[in-house]
Amino acid sequence: AGETPGETSGENVDREYQAYLAMRPFVDRFITEIEQVFKYYSFRISMSEVRSFSKLVLSGKTAKLKGLKEVLEEKLGIPILCADSFENVTVDNSVFNAEELKAESLGLTTALGLAQQKIGRP
Repeated sequence: AGETPGETSGENVDREYQAYLAMRPFVDRFITEIEQVFKYYSFRISMSEVRSFSKLVLSGKTAKLKGLKEVLEEKLGIPILCADSFENVTVDNSVFNAEELKAESLGLTTALGLAQQKIGRP
C-alpha cells in the first residue's frame, strides 16, 4: 500500500509511472468530489438509520484504470468494488461472446441499463 507504479519492477514501469503522474490530478479531483458527495448525503440522511458508507461501487471504463481502485480504497478508507453489469444477465453465446462482454462490462454499464429499461415497454 502507498506504493506508486514507479516503485515496482517490470518492463513497463516508466510508462506506467508516466500514466500515473498524468492521471494523478484527475484522481485527486475525483477523490475530492466523492468526499463532497459523501458529506452531502451524510447530511441528508443524518436523521435516518444510515450512519456511514460501507463501500463504493465504480462503473464505466474509468473504473478499469490500473491502480484507481487501490488509491480510492486508501484515500477513502472503504472497500471499492467494480460493478459487474452482466452479473444477472444471460447471454446467448450464439450471438455474443459472453467472455468478451464480461471483460468489457464496465464500459457497457450505461448501454445495458438503457437496454434493460426498454425491455417490457410497448
